[in-house]
Amino acid sequence: MTQLKRVKREFVFEVTAPPERVFPLLCPVRERDWIEGWQADMVYSDSGLAEDHAVFTTDFPDRGRGTWVVSHYDPKRFEIGFTVFYPDTCAERLGVKLSACSSGGTRARWTRTYTALSETGSRYLERNTGEALDTRMAGVRDALQRYCDTGADFGR
Repeated sequence: MTQLKRVKREFVFEVTAPPERVFPLLCPVRERDWIEGWQADMVYSDSGLAEDHAVFTTDFPDRGRGTWVVSHYDPKRFEIGFTVFYPDTCAERLGVKLSACSSGGTRARWTRTYTALSETGSRYLERNTGEALDTRMAGVRDALQRYCDTGADFGR
């Protein structure tokens, strides 16, 4: 059996809003407010928002349809984790931990681990987990900061 590709990357950045304001934005419904073009369809959630074991789907042009499960949810510690499956491409584990900065803002630590599910997935990871992922995460950081600064609402 051939070992397929696995890539783990960590991104740390700060935004000016406190964790209490940032954490609720890490939700498939609320991300419509601050990530331009974000689309997610909730499959299951008692509250209608992010919660432990919530399930939702996305459909990205480069990865196709993905099924997301909230695999860790601890709002008191400002931590959320997702397990994502893109059939025939890759599985992703995404963990986000927020902590307060002395400035009153938030330090965000995003850890992404991708595992290819096929040779096609390995090629996808080769193309999309280097500079392309750095660019995507810079966009996430910038969008979150813009929303915290201005309340700019892309989704409604």
